[in-house]
Amino acid sequence: IATVIDYEGRPADMVILRDITERRKADQMLRESEEKYRSLVESSSDSIYMLDRDLRYIQVNQELLKRLGLPQEKVVGKTFGELHSAEETREFEAKAREVFETGKVVQQEHYHARLGRYFLRTISPVRDPKSGEIKAIIVVGKDITELKQALENLKKSEEEYRSLAENVADILLRIDLNGNCTYVSKSAFEETGYTIEDAKKLNIKDILTPESYETALARIKMWKSGTRKLPPWVAEIKSKDGRIVPYELKTSPIFENGKLSGIQIIARNVSERIAAMQAIEHARAYAESIVEAVHEPLVVLDADMKVISANRAFYECFQVTPEETEKYSLYELGNKQWDIPELRKLLNDVVEKNISFKEYVVVHDFPRIGRKIMMLNAKQMRTKEGGKPMVLLAIEDITERHLMETQLRRSSEIQSAIVSLLSLPLNYSMEEILKRALKTILSLSWLNLEQRGSIFLADDEQNTLVLKTQHKVPEILQTCSTVPFGRCLCGRAAATKKIIFTDHVDENHETKYEGIRPHGHYCVPILTDDKVVGVIDLYIQEGHRQDEAEMEFLKAAANALALIITRKNFELEQLKFIYRINEISKGECYLYRSHRAAYNIASHLMLLGVPGICFTREDPEKLIEYRIPKENIIIISSVPLKGYDTTDNLQEISMRIGEFIRNNRGSIVLLDGLEYLVSRFGFDMTYKFLQEKRFQFIENDAILLMPVELNIFSEREKALFASEVKIIG
Repeated sequence: IATVIDYEGRPADMVILRDITERRKADQMLRESEEKYRSLVESSSDSIYMLDRDLRYIQVNQELLKRLGLPQEKVVGKTFGELHSAEETREFEAKAREVFETGKVVQQEHYHARLGRYFLRTISPVRDPKSGEIKAIIVVGKDITELKQALENLKKSEEEYRSLAENVADILLRIDLNGNCTYVSKSAFEETGYTIEDAKKLNIKDILTPESYETALARIKMWKSGTRKLPPWVAEIKSKDGRIVPYELKTSPIFENGKLSGIQIIARNVSERIAAMQAIEHARAYAESIVEAVHEPLVVLDADMKVISANRAFYECFQVTPEETEKYSLYELGNKQWDIPELRKLLNDVVEKNISFKEYVVVHDFPRIGRKIMMLNAKQMRTKEGGKPMVLLAIEDITERHLMETQLRRSSEIQSAIVSLLSLPLNYSMEEILKRALKTILSLSWLNLEQRGSIFLADDEQNTLVLKTQHKVPEILQTCSTVPFGRCLCGRAAATKKIIFTDHVDENHETKYEGIRPHGHYCVPILTDDKVVGVIDLYIQEGHRQDEAEMEFLKAAANALALIITRKNFELEQLKFIYRINEISKGECYLYRSHRAAYNIASHLMLLGVPGICFTREDPEKLIEYRIPKENIIIISSVPLKGYDTTDNLQEISMRIGEFIRNNRGSIVLLDGLEYLVSRFGFDMTYKFLQEKRFQFIENDAILLMPVELNIFSEREKALFASEVKIIG
């Protein structure tokens, strides 16, 4: 209402009416928006709060109050410093002032001593909508304890693997596809004389002889062409001081994101082995060239196998005299060590058929010199034409050589076994990894095992061992599916954290069953940071003697398994995190409004080893950014697409999904193309397909993700979808 002057100069009243309907609507929308925002803030698992320029609390959510342990009236209006320590306040004030001064978002990690948790604060500016001046800040505090611990565990696992690699006797080397060194173990510097700085600049061309370099290039070319396995080969490597040293190289491909990125090499110095082999060959050639000379223990036998004579080396070797030897049958000497049916036949052929023999091995406990391994060579001799044949028998003591070869073979098998254990693919299930690890350990020829065994993993909450895999011990499934710490041999190994050895079924073998056979055990604890994560149980023959070499290998094998189990457990935690953060569960089917979210979830699960398959209408080139392997993709199309499997038959899609999840329990299936299937086969048939599939996914503990544009469906169709699957987004 306003006062005006009329045309005669007299005051008059005037009423002005303004339509405020739109303003009231705007106010109502603002209130609704604020209520939604407040509901979102209050339901968040992160602490969210607003502070003014004096760092005084203006607004707080319930999560912050829970972390502070205070009611709202004792927080709002208080300054940050009144509720936190001086040191924490000082660090926070510095970050807050930075936001007020720069207007940029700042993050701060801190440790909450009372809660024993780590948090990441994200500090953002709040500006006046009119002036643009920063009036306050909003702080979001996210609990990152599990993530931080997971990263620390991963770092520790990598450090332990690196420690193992740095302390192994062989040289571990990695190169890219151009031959540049990307990693060299510590042993390389000790063997070749190169420094760490040298290694950073080295290419295999710099350290290989020209001939070996050409061979290496040819092998790299074979890796690039798709070869997955090549036999070991011997290369000549140039040391820093110019020496040429032979190394046996075992190579394997390195893949990143499914693509070949380099070559891993295990190099072993074989100078001594080659020298030993050459020496053996030279000695053999020499013996053959002077068969009638005095060199090795020699015996001359008549046609009836009686000793005519023997050389000095024979008498010295076997510590006998001519009186004890000459004119006696070979088969009567000593404790009749030469009376062997096969040897009798060989010597008879030398006399009657003039057939020589070489390198016939006799292993025997000789009366005066103990257990020896002798190699025999025999050749026919004649003193004159028409005379009776004689036999020259050369005997070589190869005990030491055999021992050396055995040790070399054992060392090679140990290194190969450890590398095999560390190379087990982590995309396998834990049970499959342990099954393959047990098979690797049992395959070692020099380990005197019964080819029977099992592996348990520890259940920390129950303080028990849980059987995960066994080989040729079916009875253990009933008697030892779970073993309390401290019970029987495996439980004692877990409780004491020491290898338990027994050569027979004694009183400590508490778990017995009808028909148990005599046997012994090696029970080896698997330790990570002095914590028991499992036990390897291996069967040995009754009366087997404990062997230090066997003990050392079993410790190394357990350490390798500990690294694998730790890494696999970390991956399992990552999987749980993905399921939790995306609010998905095994045995469920989901409709996703966001295509990118569905593809990212499926891709991450597949990268962590979850079996997966993708049915899609998407451009195959675009799928590369999601890192879904080509072999896991089926294009939903009636038109064949080169290089891809295609189908547009709903029944075939249903059958292939069913077969896949039956063969891959706990798998992930991405079905992108529901709109196309509805347009092609009708809503009712497609909906019936989902109804049938839902129970198959429940039965096989699998997950179905279906990115879809719901706006194209009617409200009835949306409701039907919602009755069978969960809608996200």
